[in-house]
Amino acid sequence: MIEKEQQKRKTKVFFFPYAGGTAFYYYRFRNHMPTWIEVCPVELAGRGSRLDVPMYHSFEQMIEDTYQMIKDELSEPYAFFGHSMGGLLAYELYYRIRSEELPTPNHLFISGKSARGTKKDKRLYALSDEELLLELVDLGGTSKDLVDSREFRQYYFPLIKSDIKNIESFQQPLREEKLGCDLSVLYGRSDILLDDDEVNLWSLRTNKECLIHTFEGGHFYLTEHVESIANIISNSLSQFYGID
Repeated sequence: MIEKEQQKRKTKVFFFPYAGGTAFYYYRFRNHMPTWIEVCPVELAGRGSRLDVPMYHSFEQMIEDTYQMIKDELSEPYAFFGHSMGGLLAYELYYRIRSEELPTPNHLFISGKSARGTKKDKRLYALSDEELLLELVDLGGTSKDLVDSREFRQYYFPLIKSDIKNIESFQQPLREEKLGCDLSVLYGRSDILLDDDEVNLWSLRTNKECLIHTFEGGHFYLTEHVESIANIISNSLSQFYGID
């Protein structure tokens, strides 16, 4: 008898990183996914395996570059997962793909991102380097020892600053058209960049179902909850694609 997992349609999940993040961060999800899900971490310019590619000068350029990288792999079914900056990238890519009349994602997983900016009044890019470094430590995922290291300040900090500048200068289009797919929103209840009301606004961005999942932890809650997040992803996709 053929196992049920072998009968399920192969589903690609494209993973998009946070500001300064790389594709490598998401490889850990491969150990927690069923075999019918293909984990596809996307490497953005100026980092990881694309370190020799110049950093983006705008968020629009990031959207377009990412679209060009994945456009030939968008066979149904597939889904997007994005954390923080990656969540905004996933959302905007949906509409970029739709503009080309290609198959759009069957599900979006948005992590650590509010539906409208953040609750912080100050813009991070306007901070001094030392102030921004302290903010990074407060967000978690980056230790004080790490941000004080020469390697971090020389190689990683410029990339983080570039990503933050591109996000904060991005003029998000006003759209009447809502997402035509199911949406799962995930975040840490102690995330200093988010509040419940702003996260709940995601339910207004789709014509389909929107489920919100809350975890213990801050902005980088997902590092401690990889298995639980993987289960949410696989259960959500299994619900819609089932067994052929």
